[in-house]
Amino acid sequence: MSEQTPSSTATPAETPTGLEQVPTPDLLRLKEQLEPGKVEEMKKEVKEELSKEEAGKGIVAGASLQEAISPWQGQICNKLKESLTTTDAAKAIPIIWGPQVELGAQPKRVMRALGIVDTTLRGSAGNKFYFPKVPTVLEAIDATEATKPDDLAVTVDRLEITVKEIIAPLSVTRQVIEQVTFNVIDVLTDLLSQAVANKEDKDILAALNAASGIAGTVYGGGKAAENEVAAGDVFDTDILADAITAMRANNRDARYLVIAPAQENPLLKSDRFVNAAQYGGREVIMNGEIGQYLGIRVLKTTQVPTGTGAGGITTYHAFLLGERAWVEEVKRDPDVESKYEAGERKTYMYGTMEYGLGVLNAKGIAKIITA
Repeated sequence: MSEQTPSSTATPAETPTGLEQVPTPDLLRLKEQLEPGKVEEMKKEVKEELSKEEAGKGIVAGASLQEAISPWQGQICNKLKESLTTTDAAKAIPIIWGPQVELGAQPKRVMRALGIVDTTLRGSAGNKFYFPKVPTVLEAIDATEATKPDDLAVTVDRLEITVKEIIAPLSVTRQVIEQVTFNVIDVLTDLLSQAVANKEDKDILAALNAASGIAGTVYGGGKAAENEVAAGDVFDTDILADAITAMRANNRDARYLVIAPAQENPLLKSDRFVNAAQYGGREVIMNGEIGQYLGIRVLKTTQVPTGTGAGGITTYHAFLLGERAWVEEVKRDPDVESKYEAGERKTYMYGTMEYGLGVLNAKGIAKIITA
């Protein structure tokens, strides 16, 4: 008995259309239209339309099969264009990452440039530093002939500063470092540096907020205490004038004003401030600086201390500062240390710094509390 070789020609019903694995409803309807019987019907319709177009033209050459099929192919192409959407092909669309990473808010160090920075302890043993000061303001007296004058009273004091270490820890897995397109280590290094700078600013402002014996404290709306400050008692040039007067009464000149963004808002809406804050020369702009007013450099930072006013509202503590109001002893500059743990498949990173703070001239500080 001879073996029969099965025919390699598939029956019309078994002829694949190439659309069996496409699940979209539109393409399933298209598949039904492309069944062999319906394809022949479509070809027949095309030929009839061509015959009608050629009627009355005299004797013309009959259309070739390719010419007859071309319109039918065009119909299929158009249906495919209409049916296939970006939603259907979402997984096939490549995702492109930008070469740079946008760091949110980009916080910067503001306060360090406004005080004295000493580095005597850098690279030395010990954790305490003593800063000498002479708090008394001297004034000469009238001389009397043949009379010995009394000595002026001079008090020599010292400011004790104890340094401390601050730290900002982060970790990242090896897989993340190897698989993302941007340099993760560089980005984390920037973030840790900013974290240390934010902490430094916050500590300086906390020291100013806790200082005793300052030139004065003024409250928004002319109120007598912080718990009386209402929502409408915002920062303005009038309350700034009161703070300047308080400092001048203590023989100090104001150089810097540090405010919160919430206190900046009413200033920016004040024509008196905006007109006076124009820069006329080539002044070097400091971090956080928004302008100058009456010779005072105005800076803003989100690290300004807050409190509670009338009805539980948030109050903000701005500071008017003279020269040499505070001192910072830096034992170790900001640094980023890293360590890789093979067993955990992680890189640990630590932003660190070691410093101490102290108020040097309390009369060179005026506090302004507003809504």
